[in-house]
Amino acid sequence: MKKNKINNRFWLLLAACISIGFIAAYLIYTQYIVVEVTEIDMDLVVMDHPGINAASDALHLGGVPPGGGSGFRDFTFSNNFDFPMITTAYLEGNLTPWVTISQNDMITQPGEDSKMKFSAKPPADAEYGYYAAKVTLVHRRILW
Repeated sequence: MKKNKINNRFWLLLAACISIGFIAAYLIYTQYIVVEVTEIDMDLVVMDHPGINAASDALHLGGVPPGGGSGFRDFTFSNNFDFPMITTAYLEGNLTPWVTISQNDMITQPGEDSKMKFSAKPPADAEYGYYAAKVTLVHRRILW
């Protein structure tokens, strides 16, 4: 009976230590490593002729005929921190399969600017219409 009690305490203590470790790792990651998250809307219109959308409220890639070219837009961001950071872009939406990024996981030194080029090329069998995506840029501190 006494051995069971000690064994149960051991497993309870082990579970508590593991839980505290996971919580600490989560807090360090979200509060220390991730320094900023930026969300940007992106869109493209598949139509019978090329079109331009110069508005700056989102990454508007313009109008593109199916299989006939690509729309592109640059996004510039600054590192205003006193440490280098790495920026990763994540995409979601019905435009995502057609999008390419010039360079993902981009390292930016303190006080510098970096530019990511987003382009989308609809395939030849794409239907006319409006396509959209959400770009999430995660800026993280480089620890080593």
